[in-house]
Amino acid sequence: MRLIAQFGNGVDNIDLDAAWAAEHRVPGQYCEVRAGGASGYFALASRPGARRFRFYVQDNGGASTALMTSPVGTMVDVGSPAGAGYGLEG
Repeated sequence: MRLIAQFGNGVDNIDLDAAWAAEHRVPGQYCEVRAGGASGYFALASRPGARRFRFYVQDNGGASTALMTSPVGTMVDVGSPAGAGYGLEG
């Protein structure tokens, strides 16, 4: 997947193909991201089914630093959404 945008306050967007969008089913899921020779797990901040994954990333070294300092257009490896997440029904 291709890093498509970086915003202030530690937010990165990563392109998502349509097949993977369907795998993000509930809020609270996460993905493994491999960037800059390191890997890390990042919670999805985008809504389930969105065409892009959005991650809130804090610079803590490793993959988070690579995501926050890589130029737009950099290719990164993103695993499929994992975890049970949490339901919003009450």
